[in-house]
Amino acid sequence: NRPIPGHHRVQAAELGDVRKLFWAMKDAGEGPADGLGAALNGDALRLPGRYAEAEAHYLAALAAVPATDPARVVLLHNLSGVAAARGDFAAAADCSRLALVSHTNVRSRQYAIDLAGFADALAGLGDHNMAASRHEEALALLVALNPDDPEIAHALASADAVIHVATSANVEDSDAVHYQAVIDAARLL
Repeated sequence: NRPIPGHHRVQAAELGDVRKLFWAMKDAGEGPADGLGAALNGDALRLPGRYAEAEAHYLAALAAVPATDPARVVLLHNLSGVAAARGDFAAAADCSRLALVSHTNVRSRQYAIDLAGFADALAGLGDHNMAASRHEEALALLVALNPDDPEIAHALASADAVIHVATSANVEDSDAVHYQAVIDAARLL
């Protein structure tokens, strides 16, 4: 019964472990203080790709959480991810913006992760230059906080193609895009 490590506990959780996951998040100060049922249902529905239903449960949990509760940031992060998975990048960007302004510590790992999520939403909207800039900020913060953070690899994977598209006119050949994107992303480190 070891805790599920890292930022991707929700994404990596088995559906049967959702309650265990909630209590691990709660113990880490990341879980909602109220709206437990709605948040758990959102997680259980999001994992198999039932995004519209998951969104409804996250919205219900968000409504149940006081405005000053840190769980709001987690729920907004999840809503942004659900919107992006549905291809609604405008909603994803809106949720990411709300999550970013809800943070009490803009020098935290979670802030950097939400900033990278915002960058992904901007890329989905076609604003590659702004997305590249936000990815660079997120990566710089993650590296400054902990250069060995495994989230850096995830952020680089998201950032590489965005940065390449923002800085190159040749985006037709997918192999060339990936190769150049890895080079561009490595320059950030």
